[in-house]
Amino acid sequence: MQPIWACFWALVWSAQSMTVGAGPMPVDVVTASWQGYAVDEAEQGYYLALLERVFPAEDWTLRVHFLPFARTLYMLDRQRADIVLSVYRGDLGSGLYSEDWVEVEAIDAAVAPGLAANWQGVASLKAKKVRAMKGYRYDSLTKIAMDYQEGSSLLDMLNLLNAGSIDAVLDYRVEIRRLSRQLKRPQAYVLIPDVLRAEVYFGFADNAKGRMLKAHFDLQHKALIASGERAALFDAWQQKLSQRLAVEQN
Repeated sequence: MQPIWACFWALVWSAQSMTVGAGPMPVDVVTASWQGYAVDEAEQGYYLALLERVFPAEDWTLRVHFLPFARTLYMLDRQRADIVLSVYRGDLGSGLYSEDWVEVEAIDAAVAPGLAANWQGVASLKAKKVRAMKGYRYDSLTKIAMDYQEGSSLLDMLNLLNAGSIDAVLDYRVEIRRLSRQLKRPQAYVLIPDVLRAEVYFGFADNAKGRMLKAHFDLQHKALIASGERAALFDAWQQKLSQRLAVEQN
């Protein structure tokens, strides 16, 4: 059940957006770009497909801005954006999470050959030098104590791994495979899929407009879940991703 105030805001803002001559309500969406994954600038992806089902073009104008992940959190925290895509619980300094997760994502790892040879799950990363992109906070998804640090260049981290300077890099296999072609030396590391899993949410600005958008999203999202439409959107994206990976591997 939605709180009465949430439904009230949804009705008020929806009524305003549908006023004669007002036109569709603009919604500023910030997101990082993950090529071939859930959202990128070249292909729509699952997240934007889901967002467009909830906020159809006749009533809403989605203005999508692609930024580095840490910057997207900053923009929402400062209320310079209405919605941020793909956040974990705890990511937002000042913001609201969608009531239901939009997907459970898998995080992959590129690991040193010696580590891969004796791999026994995420516990193998204990006390190892592990790197990830700035703002991803993968260390919050496990209780395993790692020498965990974040940086701004995935390629630089993969080169360090390839040179034997660190033990592992956590990211998405699509990105890791794409950048493997740009390494300074032939690839030595091993890619291990599904090392970590996490529930992913959409975030909303903590202001009147953000609360209205969240209330509207939560209600429509639940309907998509109940009808099976969300699952169909996700499966279509997964199929497209699998086809793309198969092409890249050949």
